[in-house]
Amino acid sequence: MLADLWAQTLSTAITVIVLALLAALTRRAPAQFGDLTVLRLPTAMQVVAWVSLLFFTGLLALVIVELVRHPDDVKKLRTAAIGVPLCLGLIVIVLAERRVQLGFDDEGIGGRTAFRGLRRVAWRDLVQVTWSNGGYWFRLRDRDGNVLRVSAWLQGHHLAVDKLCQHVPAVVWQRAVQQWRARTGHRDQAER
Repeated sequence: MLADLWAQTLSTAITVIVLALLAALTRRAPAQFGDLTVLRLPTAMQVVAWVSLLFFTGLLALVIVELVRHPDDVKKLRTAAIGVPLCLGLIVIVLAERRVQLGFDDEGIGGRTAFRGLRRVAWRDLVQVTWSNGGYWFRLRDRDGNVLRVSAWLQGHHLAVDKLCQHVPAVVWQRAVQQWRARTGHRDQAER
């Protein structure tokens, strides 16, 4: 019992430390190409994505091998029924998310998204900005109904938030930015 509690406490502490370090990497300066600022996952997160991809692929292979070796084992069949779709889903998510790359300038923000291809929204056309604590992203919706998610895991995302605040009326973004600041600890550009 005490050993389980210690293991859970240790794994939670390690997870919190790793996530804090990864979040700190997002505050580094993003790539700059003239007026265009490019947001992408930090290199450390790319490494974590590749390691995760290898892990989930290996786990999937292990589950399939065990299923082939013991096709009549009901317990292994149940494990496979849960494990195979879970691993496949996680592999797809890791592959898709690591491709995300957005760029912004004074006109708007856009780029390659995980699942919806290329998207772009103009700052002047934004009618709604929401923050998702669970997804850890901003959801930008323009007057035509186009949606773009800007993940807080992208390096330099705070600069996109500053640009959003400069070019979009406060009534559109104020609540979302307050929620983001409360969640991430980012301060207003004027406070820095």
